[in-house]
Amino acid sequence: MIVVKYLENNDHVLSQLVQQIPSGDNVIIKGRKADILGVDKVNEELYHINIAFKKKPKQNEKDSKKK
Repeated sequence: MIVVKYLENNDHVLSQLVQQIPSGDNVIIKGRKADILGVDKVNEELYHINIAFKKKPKQNEKDSKKK
């Protein structure tokens, strides 16, 4: 088993105990989509994965109101 720690700007977001390291470019963490920026191997059982969350486009209030 491998411990994977997800970091965003060196801030701890999530730790998981997994069978294999995530290899895709996109992951979903706490319901939010994120891109994997890099993977650092600390030792045989610990990996740090640097991520960046995708930002949702803001909707204008004028578009959401009914006329």
